Amino acid sequence: MPTLQHRHDRDGHVTAVTLDFPTPGTAEFLAHNGFTAIAIDFEHSNPDWATVEDIVRACELTEATVIARVPHSPELVANCLDLGIAHFQLAHVDTAQQVEKILDCARFAPRGTRGIGRSRANRFGHYPGGYQQFQHVAETVSLIVHIESLDGIASLPELVAIDEVDIVLVGAQDLAASMGHIGRSDHLEVQSAMDRIIDTVRTSGKAIGMSASSPTDAAAAAERGATFLLASQARLMSGAASVLHSALDRTPAVQPVTGGTR
Repeated sequence: MPTLQHRHDRDGHVTAVTLDFPTPGTAEFLAHNGFTAIAIDFEHSNPDWATVEDIVRACELTEATVIARVPHSPELVANCLDLGIAHFQLAHVDTAQQVEKILDCARFAPRGTRGIGRSRANRFGHYPGGYQQFQHVAETVSLIVHIESLDGIASLPELVAIDEVDIVLVGAQDLAASMGHIGRSDHLEVQSAMDRIIDTVRTSGKAIGMSASSPTDAAAAAERGATFLLASQARLMSGAASVLHSALDRTPAVQPVTGGTR
């Protein structure tokens, strides 16, 4: 399965979508329709592990990269790792210590606390080259840190210095709420804070991620330098529904044919 870094280097950007209604068929459909990364949301939904495993399989078949959007739960990350997921979007990151705690559970001893066992990730103990080779591959995790508060912004210099952090995602709505401007991500203070995130990340050489669930959002994100463009399945669907209903509202209703004689 291609890594996010590989896709970014090859294409210059990554288009990802978060599954609000997680099923393998949905993941496969979206991958066939241009999304190069599929995010499984463990923060706002609770998919069962059998479904998650089949979503990973669907992504492998379509060569889409799988991302797990997770809260700060080492146990959850460990389960995802055993299924073969190596990319993690860490929600509400405020400190570098939070990231290091996640990395600790992703590394085998002596560098970390990850347990060795037969799992899907290591082909149930039949990985070519054995555990030594698997350790090298398995510990190559990629992190997306989601900055959604002023504390997160203050910690950015430390966060971008962590090798495994490849992308910094700007959480505009939660950032606005944390600043007392809930629902107003367009507020001048919020936009200024977002600019500080973007400037710091750009200087570090890491990639910038932003929401891109509509053509307008995607264009605005790209204009600000974002190369990780993250859409929401629910927002894509509601946007398409709005376009359809708007078109119908502008179209005169088709009148039934009446009259005539027999």
